[in-house]
Amino acid sequence: MNTCVCGDNRYKSIKNYNTKYGAISIVFCRSCGLARDIKEYDYGFLYTDRANIYHPPDNTLFQERILSWESHLDFLRPYLKADAKILDIGASDGSFLAFLQKHGCSGIGVEVNPSMVEFAISRGLNVIKKPFNEILLTENSFDLIAMSHILEHMPDLGQTIKHALNLLKPGGHLFVIVPNYGCIMMRMFAGVQESLFLPGQHIWYFTKKSLKSSCALFGLKLVEYETANASSTGSKIFLGSLIKRLFNFWMRLTNNGLEIFGLFQKPVEAS
Repeated sequence: MNTCVCGDNRYKSIKNYNTKYGAISIVFCRSCGLARDIKEYDYGFLYTDRANIYHPPDNTLFQERILSWESHLDFLRPYLKADAKILDIGASDGSFLAFLQKHGCSGIGVEVNPSMVEFAISRGLNVIKKPFNEILLTENSFDLIAMSHILEHMPDLGQTIKHALNLLKPGGHLFVIVPNYGCIMMRMFAGVQESLFLPGQHIWYFTKKSLKSSCALFGLKLVEYETANASSTGSKIFLGSLIKRLFNFWMRLTNNGLEIFGLFQKPVEAS
């Protein structure tokens, strides 16, 4: 369980946090530099409604995330065919999948939370209730696999990336969004910017470099990445609009925002 995705199990401590889940220690791999939490959790509990990590469709924060999907599409548009087949991992209530379908894509969602799956199906969406690493789908069949804030939660990160690679068509793309642990603001305001920095729920803590190297281990080539700032209504770290503007300006200037958007491509195999 505590072996890094690169296969090494030698770690050095970075930071300790006190959370509602108990004491959390984040360490980084001495070989590849990927940071992780080495505590074991009841993942069957974390991804239920009782854990309170899912936002209902009328929740203000959830609605703000919807507003960000247009920027996701702008990021993806140069790489999407008009009739692209999509697999959305961690589909929640299926809204992002529905959004992509309105733009000509077709696809399937995968989600483990029962109430989210039920809601998605009620909207006529094809969302399957099953852990991603256990799902059986046809290999080499998807043009794009989307994982928005999924990789940081996966106990077996290597198996997750490998499974996604197998399901992608040759030349297909993996679109990943993860919190940016390389952002100093992320670490400085740990426990405040709670929508992104979640010791006790997150296992892996990525920087741009470690996200790239983790995907490269499985043959996925980086096409493009950038950082962005997630919107969060009521965040305690923003004391006023001026501070927020300064904060966002600094993030853009350094290309070191709170989230990493990464697009990776499966190699086109020789015929």
